[in-house]
Amino acid sequence: MHFIKKLKSFVYRFRKWKYNFVLKKNIVKYYNKNENIISDFDLLNALKYYVKNEITVFPYDFKEEYNKTNYTINSEEGFNYYLLNGIKLFFKKNWSVLSCVSYLKALLIEQDVRSPHCYCNEEFELQIDEILLDIGAAEGNFTVLNIHKVKDIFIFEYNNEWLEALNKTFHLFDNVKIINKKVGSSNSKNTIALDDMPELYSKKLFIKMDVEGGERDIFKGMEKLLSQNKDIRLAICTYHGFNDALEFEKYFKDKGFKTEFSDGYMLYYFAKDLKPPFLRKGVIRVWR
Repeated sequence: MHFIKKLKSFVYRFRKWKYNFVLKKNIVKYYNKNENIISDFDLLNALKYYVKNEITVFPYDFKEEYNKTNYTINSEEGFNYYLLNGIKLFFKKNWSVLSCVSYLKALLIEQDVRSPHCYCNEEFELQIDEILLDIGAAEGNFTVLNIHKVKDIFIFEYNNEWLEALNKTFHLFDNVKIINKKVGSSNSKNTIALDDMPELYSKKLFIKMDVEGGERDIFKGMEKLLSQNKDIRLAICTYHGFNDALEFEKYFKDKGFKTEFSDGYMLYYFAKDLKPPFLRKGVIRVWR
């Protein structure tokens, strides 16, 4: 049994190495062929990163600051947690310390102000009179980072594996409501549409959305909210699909919203539709 596990681990690592080797080769080839015609300086620099560096989601050196840092992971009732923003951020039950540290580093890198995955910047910060809708919350780190900046928070997380950890993280906060449903275009036992939450129509909202390709379904279920609520801002991931950035930008501009993208690019090399220029914008910020 031990031999079989080691063999499977070896096969997995070999396949990953081979995939990354081929991907890097294709990216470098694309960069060398198009270096003189790419007008986006940020894209050019991000592509150039892979000429001398291995495949990674974020083609920027700042992430090494996190990789060199030691993190203290504590345990409570079978759950590991990290003290973030003065709050115990719990991970999935029975996760190893090593898994927690690896996951935590990725979270912190994502929300670094230099990251293309960062939802906010100095001009686009959450405000004390806003209600945060954290859609696709996972472990809830974005809520933890902003819990003292907003009035109330709705956390939407459909993955039951995160539910216990979320409840432990936020059980002391009366202004946080956890909804164990998938946000979509309609209401059912397991889904909820934002249009069917009339209490949101007149509120000042900040919506963060990281739903791994489910954005368009959510848009269908929030048409009324977008048209009737005049004080709404959104930060939405745009890297899960090849055309997400362009399509989301057009969608909101057609509705009279202003938009901007986070700085830089990221390589979502897990994507099934990955193709040149390989790199994608990470987050679109939307406001009126």
